[in-house]
Amino acid sequence: MRLSKKSLVGIFVIFIFSLLFGVYRFLNTVPQPIPVETPAPQPQLRIGETVLTVELADTPEERAQGLSNRQPLPPNHGMLFIFDEAQVQTFWMKDMQFPLDFVWIHAGVVIQTHENVPLFTPSEDIQTIHASAPIDSVLEVPAGFIAEHHIEVGDPVTIP
Repeated sequence: MRLSKKSLVGIFVIFIFSLLFGVYRFLNTVPQPIPVETPAPQPQLRIGETVLTVELADTPEERAQGLSNRQPLPPNHGMLFIFDEAQVQTFWMKDMQFPLDFVWIHAGVVIQTHENVPLFTPSEDIQTIHASAPIDSVLEVPAGFIAEHHIEVGDPVTIP
């Protein structure tokens, strides 16, 4: 089957029109921004005059995991464990990769501290640590933080 010259010109015109329309659409397409999930800002905590960034552990699963199997925290970072009611809480150092300081808090006030709690070694029994009175939250920070920032019993604790 042979096409006439008129049919070939028509096909050619349609092809050119389609090509130009495609180029026009391509060049005039406004790129849509790609949604980027920005992480929620981490809360800040103030103890006396010291401000630090904290990760919250306020569910049973988060409290059970804590900082176990994690790399050391950056400077001025910690993990704040929040409890529904004040009571004596027990912690351990199982699967920790770095030693910690503990700041025991009740009603927005530091009531006790434990400094330089060592890592658990498999050859010894797992050491537990707890405050001597009920607490409603505890802050874990890298060992040395309490001494470096002069954290003391009685210091007020707020989340600005």
